[in-house]
Amino acid sequence: RRAIPRVSMAVGWLGLVIIVLLANALTGNVIVERLTGPDLGSAQSRIPLMAGALAVVADHPLLGSGLNNYQHTIRAYDTSGAFTEFGLLPVVHNLFLLIAAETGLLGLAAFLWLLAALGRMGIRFLRRPAALSLATVVVAGLLAGGLASLLHHLVDFGLLGDAQLTYTFWFLAGLLVALSNRFS
Repeated sequence: RRAIPRVSMAVGWLGLVIIVLLANALTGNVIVERLTGPDLGSAQSRIPLMAGALAVVADHPLLGSGLNNYQHTIRAYDTSGAFTEFGLLPVVHNLFLLIAAETGLLGLAAFLWLLAALGRMGIRFLRRPAALSLATVVVAGLLAGGLASLLHHLVDFGLLGDAQLTYTFWFLAGLLVALSNRFS
């Protein structure tokens, strides 16, 4: 439909690689170290947390255990001490499991519906027959960033654990809706 010239694509990918390499150099090779170094059991420690969250969902399927109540609820499921880390009970590092555990499957369904509606709105906007514009590029960036964030939230709960990230999510969701409605 709308073709981006191959030269522009190549320059874009080259620019992305340069940005990643520069970010890696400025952070003291943290990115390469994280990707190639040992994780010190970080991935393996998340599996019991996910199993615990699934047990909470199984016991409280419709309405969950209550908002911000996960750490109190999970104590009843930590009979072996597998979830305990230095005396603390960490939150499950999966946004979707955390939402399901706290708000139940109905809350998870509502959140997934919201994400699907935002994605559908953005994709519809990108499919409209119009010239490439700044709004198109911004919407494409919002969709790509949103997808990357959702993939990251399979191993993190930051959207619920950080108020600034929550505000940013709602701002960017509102921006997507505004752009899609304004320029459609």
